[in-house]
Amino acid sequence: MENEELDCIRRDAWITGIAQNQKDYEPNFVGYGSQHHHVISSGLIPFINKIIKEYGVTSINDAACGFFANWTHELELEGVTYTGFDIVPDTVKSNKEAYPHLNFYEKDVVRNVLPPADLVIARDFFFHLTNDCILDTLAKFKASNSKYLVATYHKEDPNYPHLLTENPDMHSQIGYVPRNLEISPFNLGEPLQVHYETAWQRYMGLWKL
Repeated sequence: MENEELDCIRRDAWITGIAQNQKDYEPNFVGYGSQHHHVISSGLIPFINKIIKEYGVTSINDAACGFFANWTHELELEGVTYTGFDIVPDTVKSNKEAYPHLNFYEKDVVRNVLPPADLVIARDFFFHLTNDCILDTLAKFKASNSKYLVATYHKEDPNYPHLLTENPDMHSQIGYVPRNLEISPFNLGEPLQVHYETAWQRYMGLWKL
């Protein structure tokens, strides 16, 4: 039953926080990692486009998608069915209005198994969850019969040397704790492909689900 599941995402806090960001910073601001000029300088877009081409990706689930206009609109999506999922209603509404030819849904990707896709994108997502919630989300991604996952993670960062060997937990559903998805308790292992984002000293890794 739903009330027995992990309380992984404080939906009310995210809704309030995103709304406040629009007032305090700039339209579509979620965090510095989603700003267009930062994403462009990170080399992320060519990396994901390369994955789409090399692995014959024809469908993408973006979890959580945030504002499509920030950077995702620059992906090469011709011939690709893109579906974005997010828990913030105004974000989903904004995406639908600006990109009516694409699919956007208000959905908690931790509690729900998504439709199958060739590629699941989980950028800047897992470091906002507790370890148990990350494990629950990964299990649901696998249960969807999706093929590949590309996700943000940390590893060789001088600011977080412990991430080479351990993943300390967090005790808040709206905090930020860097995670190394390669090691316990997540144990995804070495990625099929990896891209280092120098702007934030972190990685994007590709794994088979």
